[in-house]
Amino acid sequence: MKKLLITGVALAALIGTPALAADMAQPVYKAPPPLPPPCIWCGWYVGVNAGYNWSGSNEVSTTSTPVLVPGGGINVAFSNALNSLGTFNSGTRQQGFIGGGQVGYNWQLNSIVAGIETDIQGIANSGQTRISNGTIALGFGSGQSVVSTATVSQSLDYLGTLRGRAGVLITPAVLAYATGGLAYGGVRASTNLTQSLVPNSLDVGVWNSVGNLSEVRLGWTAGAGVEWKLWSNWSAKAEYLYYDLGSSSYNGTPIVTTNGGTPFSTNAIRSTARFNGNVVRVGLNYNFSSR
Repeated sequence: MKKLLITGVALAALIGTPALAADMAQPVYKAPPPLPPPCIWCGWYVGVNAGYNWSGSNEVSTTSTPVLVPGGGINVAFSNALNSLGTFNSGTRQQGFIGGGQVGYNWQLNSIVAGIETDIQGIANSGQTRISNGTIALGFGSGQSVVSTATVSQSLDYLGTLRGRAGVLITPAVLAYATGGLAYGGVRASTNLTQSLVPNSLDVGVWNSVGNLSEVRLGWTAGAGVEWKLWSNWSAKAEYLYYDLGSSSYNGTPIVTTNGGTPFSTNAIRSTARFNGNVVRVGLNYNFSSR
């Protein structure tokens, strides 16, 4: 009887175990968190660019000032006549092809992209010259005139920038951005001023002044652009930049008039050129880190 009771209890437990297990809470499966979106704009990139450059200021201002000749004196009326082109602005139309390369780095936070970029470009056919002429009568009963001719040139040989960039993704593959920072460039300018006395009554009737400038100037730049992702590592951009490298002044050789070997009059020549302009360009970048 005892054995029968034990067997019955065991059989009941065996039958009830699946039901009890079915009543127990089952573990809930939790999916892993989603992966962050790919950072397709992050990291280092390098590229090339090409476009068009035109100047903002097209003038070189030149002044001619009468000065005292040591040991000789000065004829103020004659020196003032030599100012027939003494204070003038001569246009120098600058325009031409611009092309070079850039290197940069981007950070991306959701739809915000910020970075830093440096570039350098050479400029072809960026300087032209213009000739200005003037004639002024000496007066004081002399019947003579001073004829002046000025040839002025101005050019930007290369342009480089170091800029910050910040923008927003219009779509995951289209970035609109603003940019600005430091600009630098190699600039040149020259002024060749020729003046002659008609009719000539002095022992030297033609006078020349030549002045030149060649230097590297620092300034600033600002602009905006749009960049498109073409493939995972390649992007193309279109960009506008305004740059301003400020103004530089340079002296020309003085114009000295002699009569009988004695200094009769002298004028100091000084020119000032401003270097600013605009760049429109397109570029192609390769990103080393995008995924």
